[in-house]
This record gives sequence, C-alpha cells and structure tokens, in this order.
Amino acid sequence: MNKFSMIEMCLTGEQIERFLNLCTYHEIKLYDIKILDDKYFIKIHARNFFFIKSFARKTRVKCKIVEKNGLYFKVKVFFKRKVFIVLPFLCLFMLGVSSKFLWNVHLEGNQSITTDMVKDFLITEGVSYGMSLKKVPIQRLKTDFRKLYPQITWVSMYLDGTTLKISMKENKIQKIMDIEDDMGENLVAPISGVVDSVLLRKGTLMVKKGMEVKKGDVLILGKVDVPAEDGTIKKTSYCKADGDIYLLYKYPIRKQLPLKYSEKEYTGNVISKYVVMSKNKNNLFPIK
Repeated sequence: MNKFSMIEMCLTGEQIERFLNLCTYHEIKLYDIKILDDKYFIKIHARNFFFIKSFARKTRVKCKIVEKNGLYFKVKVFFKRKVFIVLPFLCLFMLGVSSKFLWNVHLEGNQSITTDMVKDFLITEGVSYGMSLKKVPIQRLKTDFRKLYPQITWVSMYLDGTTLKISMKENKIQKIMDIEDDMGENLVAPISGVVDSVLLRKGTLMVKKGMEVKKGDVLILGKVDVPAEDGTIKKTSYCKADGDIYLLYKYPIRKQLPLKYSEKEYTGNVISKYVVMSKNKNNLFPIK
C-alpha cells in the first residue's frame, strides 16, 4: 500500500457490491474495506480515483471523500498558499541585497579617541549606515584620519562583510607636570558670611566653624608646614588648596506679584479611582 497518496471514501447506494466487482475486474486495488450501517469505507490510490468515477455512474453509487492522506496532497495545499513559496525566496533576495551595504562600524585599539569621535569623523567624510560598500572611500578615510589625529602611529581600515573595521594604535605620551615650590594656590572666600562647616582635603585650614569672614579672606592656605622633632619647621610644601567650606550669608530676594488674579471656578465634578498602593507611594497600580 502506498501510504503517500491514499484517499479514504464512503460509498452509499444499492449496487455497492457491483461497484467493488468492477474495481476488482479492472485491477484497482482496494484497502481497509469496512462496513458500517450500510456504508462502505474503502481506501484507494489517488491515481485510481478518476477511473472509478465511471464505475460509480454505472452502478449509481455515491462516492464521498472522507480523508486525503499523503505527500501529494500536502504539497498541493502548500502550493495553493503562494506566500509560503514566495517568502523564502524573498528573504534570500533581501539578504543578498542587504549584504551590499554598510551596517556596522567596529573600532579597535582606541584609547583617547572615543567611538563618538570616530562616528563624527565618518559623517563628515560622507560615510553613513546603509550606504553602498563600493562607495566607501577606504584610502581617503585613512589619509584624513591621520591628518585629523596626529597622535595615531598607524591605522588600518577594511571592509569585513557589511562591517567597516578600524584598527589603530595611539602614541603613548606621558605628560610630566613639574610643580615648583612657589606655585601654591589658596582658597579664598567668594562672599562675606559666617563659616557653617569645614572639610579639609589639602592645604592648611585658616578658619573654623562660626568664624566671620569677608570676601577675599583666605580660607585654606596653599602650603603645608612639616614640623621637625624639636618643634621647628623642617619643610614647607606648597600645593593647590582643596576642601569644602560652607558659608551662611544673606541674599536679598525680590518678588513681584501681578495685580490681576484669575480665580478658578470649580465645577464640583469628582472623579474617583481605585488603586493598589504599597509602602512605596510611587508604585500605584490603577484598577479599572
């Protein structure tokens, strides 16, 4: 029995036995013959279905298809739904078309040069996402990139699929700042007031809480005296004064109110809503 193209039918009529004899005479194989309430259920090959139509007319037997099984019928249904045929080819076509454009930029070896800086450079050069790979000027990008960032010792740009890969190496320049002894910097009061709190980080504190200061007074001195064992000053180190000094002062405020005032008239309508609220009042869940 070919299970890949079988049709199950229900036969009704007065000459069913004659119909079955005609099928047997013409060597049409019948499978799984079942009798239920004067109805015959048989299975035949799909290719023989058109031959038995003439037998059914001769014997006045009605043939009703109950079920169709097999690869042939499944493929037939699949071809009726054209979208399932077109969609895979459409996806392959779109994938092939999209592979011809630039969709990503990969950066390697950068330290001081950020990704946003490189993206801004590419935009100024006319390179953007979605442009054709053939229009990406690799050689011009390398030349302009070296001119824009002279700290680059070497740079490599190439296309890998739909990605523009940029590899670079920066010149490591160590900036050494020599601070001389006479470069101390003081922290002075920007306004007159009363010291409310002090926090010293670096330098010598010149004020304390509750002290009145005037504008320009030194709050933290930009030097530190290192005492010796005998109480004398062994060394004086100069630095940039650092700390937090909070001052209380009077600040005049002036407000103007308009002469005209628009009085609100309330309608009296009240809208009620039910909510579920937890201990955190910000989490409100409305209930319809």
